[in-house]
Amino acid sequence: MGPGIHIGKYRLLRRLGSGGMGDVWEATDERLARTVAIKCVSEAGSGDPERLARLVQEARNLAQLEHEGIVKIYDCLDEPGRVYLVMQFVSGHTLSEIVRDRGPLPDIQCLEYLRQTAAALAVAHRRGIFHRDLKPSNIMVGRLGEAYLIDFGLALSSTQSRITQTGRAVGTLPFMAPEQLHGQECDARTDVYSLALTIFNLLTGCVPARCPDGSHAYASPPGVLPALDRVLRRCLAADPAQRYPSAEELLNDVRALTQTAPGPLIAPLSTTSDRRRRVAAWTLGCAVLALVLAVVLPRLRDRLGEQETVLIPAGGFIAGMDLADVPEALRRHAGVESLTQGGRRQVSLEAFEIDQHEVSNAEYSRFVKATGRSPPSHWLGGSPPPGLADHPVVNVTREDAEAYARWAGKRLPTAEEWEKAARGVDARVYPWGNAFRADYCNTAESNLGGTCAADAFAQDASPYGVIGMGGNVSEWTSSVLTDDAGETTRVICGGSWLESGRIVALAAFRRKSTAAAYPNVGIR
Repeated sequence: MGPGIHIGKYRLLRRLGSGGMGDVWEATDERLARTVAIKCVSEAGSGDPERLARLVQEARNLAQLEHEGIVKIYDCLDEPGRVYLVMQFVSGHTLSEIVRDRGPLPDIQCLEYLRQTAAALAVAHRRGIFHRDLKPSNIMVGRLGEAYLIDFGLALSSTQSRITQTGRAVGTLPFMAPEQLHGQECDARTDVYSLALTIFNLLTGCVPARCPDGSHAYASPPGVLPALDRVLRRCLAADPAQRYPSAEELLNDVRALTQTAPGPLIAPLSTTSDRRRRVAAWTLGCAVLALVLAVVLPRLRDRLGEQETVLIPAGGFIAGMDLADVPEALRRHAGVESLTQGGRRQVSLEAFEIDQHEVSNAEYSRFVKATGRSPPSHWLGGSPPPGLADHPVVNVTREDAEAYARWAGKRLPTAEEWEKAARGVDARVYPWGNAFRADYCNTAESNLGGTCAADAFAQDASPYGVIGMGGNVSEWTSSVLTDDAGETTRVICGGSWLESGRIVALAAFRRKSTAAAYPNVGIR
């Protein structure tokens, strides 16, 4: 096999990788004109009944799994002595490659990879499928920072006959759970253990040493979030009964830790009387980053190019929503109750300017080069992904957003400033009007699967002409919420490509967040 060889309608382009179970190739589907990945048994293993059976079982397992974080299977081809799996091609790098090139990753980024992978793994566990080979090289990260669980070649299905003889250890030695190492029965808790070792590896660049009983001698990674440390410690319990019973249970704790829910988590809109107690609007610089710009100096134009700003005049506007404002079909949607908490209220603001578009990868790249700040985690080599220069930057923390704002001589908008820029003074429901239009904005309904150019959806425009507030990426604000226990969370506004626009495109939409970076949150 080699480049240019045809397998049916597929033409091989280049070998992507090789492993004990076979080879993976990038190929072109010449009939559908799309890029695919083809997995096959290597030349040396062709004709091996066990390897061929494993490949067929992998295809059947993948065919049962439908999740954005699991690579899709398109076809399974049989030839004498060979089996070919035709799968979704993911343009990106494995977590092992990222750690190799960049070193240990920040805990907030590791937490996000844990959340995404646990969500994908939970789907497999509900189907009775256990991966049994979780490790950094089996998690791909796409161009936008999205994680994909790959290589189900050793997966065990509760509904299929066993290929490997009982008592024989399968997997990758450094990431095996104790019971897996000893050839004992594996289940969801085995995957939970290996996933925790994977995250530990991302945090430290290594795995803990083995104990005589086959477990790992866990020690808290330096500086790790205490809550994440507790989660990892439970996952890595030597006794499977002490671990999370499934990825679903693990995911529940991770979601609570990151304050992320299956649907959007919407922060209650505070009333005027308690806002002084709960909301702190950080006013850094003389204007807003996305923002609020009082004066544009020539040096800023040199830095940022010609990012246009829009003047939002001084005066009052109706903030918040009553339940009656929410389209009837959405009133029972999770999160609407908190969205309408506090109802409509009058808010008065001074005049400010706000960027017409979200901050692009090209703009953020100039900032990275000028200041030496670490680039987003999915930028390899310190540069944005090819072809995405005019897409909004993502995978930035609020601290990154604030640093960019200071460098640009601006600041982040408050949540109230953002909302006024999005809805104007007529209390409209969406930036463009009172009815949701899937063709007006880049949300999950658009099926783009990622960001688009900042000006791609011209109809996603507010009354003031601010573009992209209903979709593409959500945006950090300077506002924080403090609860009665003194815990603070940051406020993000706006819809994104990852979520249903019927809720997140609402002009009054807000959500709480931690300091994490997300593949669908950027800067304006």
